[in-house]
Amino acid sequence: MRTAALALTFEIGPAELRVGTGPTILRCRGLGSCVCLTLWDSTAGGMAHVVLPDSARYIWEHRPGMFADRAPAALCSALVELGARRSRLQATVVGGAAIFSAAGDNHLPALEIGRRNAEAVAQAVRALGLRIAAQDVGGTAGRSVDFSLLDGQVVVRSSAGGLRTL
Repeated sequence: MRTAALALTFEIGPAELRVGTGPTILRCRGLGSCVCLTLWDSTAGGMAHVVLPDSARYIWEHRPGMFADRAPAALCSALVELGARRSRLQATVVGGAAIFSAAGDNHLPALEIGRRNAEAVAQAVRALGLRIAAQDVGGTAGRSVDFSLLDGQVVVRSSAGGLRTL
């Protein structure tokens, strides 16, 4: 991850979305069933911390990063406003762990929120015509993500002790 000495770092909390340019690090910590979506081209990048797969039963206008069916389009639009070219945007998808089923052997669909979040984000990204360049989803371990807007590099830390660059 190429970073300048004066790189700004912003924490992206649940349901938040942020875009920017230059020597900036966007950080998403403690992903369990949530999904971190990053979009990047050489001009700008952004991150959303997606909490739920579907906005149908919720009021979402003030929290565009909260839902998998809304966050990709909101992030893409914000990046285009910053000068990014939609045709060059690359996505990464991280998270979507099976946190609830890790606690027991219960496989109720309502508890598979991590899988549903990851699938819904990927579907919404593809529906926008964007390419998923890399992903690290599923499993039972939590994750944290550092995303460099300078070079588009995504570094994933797993609660199981692993470190992976996407």
